[in-house]
Amino acid sequence: MTIKQSAFREAYRLQIETWYSAAAHVVLIYALGIGALSFFLSHISHPITWYQWAVIPLVVFVSNIIEWALHLYVMHRPRKNIIARAIYKRHTQMHHQFFTEQNCKIDAIRDFRIVFFPPYTEIAALALAVPGSLLISLLLGANAGWLSMSTVVFLYMVYELFHLCCHVNDNWFVRTMPFINTIRRHHIAHHEHAIMMDRNLNLTFPIADWLFRTSDLNRGLLGTLFNGYSDRFVKKDMERKSRRPGFKATGNESAARARGKIVLYAGDRTIEGNIVTRDNVKLDPRLDIARYADGLDWGSDSPAARQLAFALLVDQLGDPDRAAALVPAFEHAMVQHFDNDWELASTEVDDAIAAVQR
Repeated sequence: MTIKQSAFREAYRLQIETWYSAAAHVVLIYALGIGALSFFLSHISHPITWYQWAVIPLVVFVSNIIEWALHLYVMHRPRKNIIARAIYKRHTQMHHQFFTEQNCKIDAIRDFRIVFFPPYTEIAALALAVPGSLLISLLLGANAGWLSMSTVVFLYMVYELFHLCCHVNDNWFVRTMPFINTIRRHHIAHHEHAIMMDRNLNLTFPIADWLFRTSDLNRGLLGTLFNGYSDRFVKKDMERKSRRPGFKATGNESAARARGKIVLYAGDRTIEGNIVTRDNVKLDPRLDIARYADGLDWGSDSPAARQLAFALLVDQLGDPDRAAALVPAFEHAMVQHFDNDWELASTEVDDAIAAVQR
C-alpha cells in the first residue's frame, strides 16, 4: 500500500460516525431486501405463465445495463445534479482512493462503511423500479410486475454480496465460487487507476461489459462470465491513463522553454475533492471567463474535464478566445488520458497544443 493510500484510509476512518455499526448496516440492508422480496413473492398467484417467467431474464438483462451505465456515467463522471455529484464523490473520490490496485482489501469490519451503499439506496432502487414494474404488470399481468420487483431486490442483494466478496481477504470461497471469482478479479482490475474510468464497470455479472466492449478480457460472453481468476485473456492493447501523459517534443522550442520558465501542474483526488495546482498553488479554474462545469475533473469525457482543459490552456496561453477554441481537441488529446493523480510540465502543455493544432 502506498503512503498516500494509507493516509487516505486513516483520514476516511476518522470521518466515520462514532455510532456507526457495520453489523447493523449489513443486517438492515438484508432485512429490507429479504422483507421486500417476501412481500413481493407473497402476491404472486399460480399458475404463472411462460411469458411472465420470461420477465426475470429480461429484468436481469436490463438491470445489468443500468448497473453498467450508472457506474460509467454517474459514479465516474461528475455532474451538476447534487445527488449525482454526491455519488461521484463517494465513489471516485473516496471508494477508489480507499481501494486501489496496491491494496483492494478491507482491514477491519468498520471499513464496511466504504463498501456497502447506505440502506436508503436500496429503498431508492426499489422506488425507481416501480414504474417499469407497473408497466410490465399492465402488459403481462400482475404476476409479471411482482416478479419484476422480486428480481430487482434480489439483484440488489447480489450486488452488495458480490461487492463485499471483491474487498475481503482472499479465501477458498471467493477463489472457487463461480461468478464470484470472476467478478472479484474483474472488479479488482477495475480499481487500477489507469483503467477505472471506463473498464470493468459491472459488479454482478459482466454482461454489459462484454456487450459494450468495456471488459478488460478478450473473450466471448461465456468465457467472460466464467473466467474466474485467470489473467490469460486480459487485453494487451487497452488504453491506460497516465500519470505523465506528456507529448513528445514537436521539434520547435516551446514557449515555456523560450521564456526560461517551466511551470509544473499537478492533479490529485483527495478526501476533500479534486485538487489541481500550478507550482503548488491552487490553479484558478477560470469560471469567471467560461463555465463548462462547477469543478475540475480528468480521465474522462465530461464538462468538468473541459473546464480543466480550459483552465490549463488559459493559464498557458493567456488568451481566453484561443483557449476556448482548443478546448475540445486538448481535452480529448490530453485531459482524458490523465491518471488518478498526475503531473504535467508547461513544456508538455505547449507540445500538446502544437500537436492538436497540426
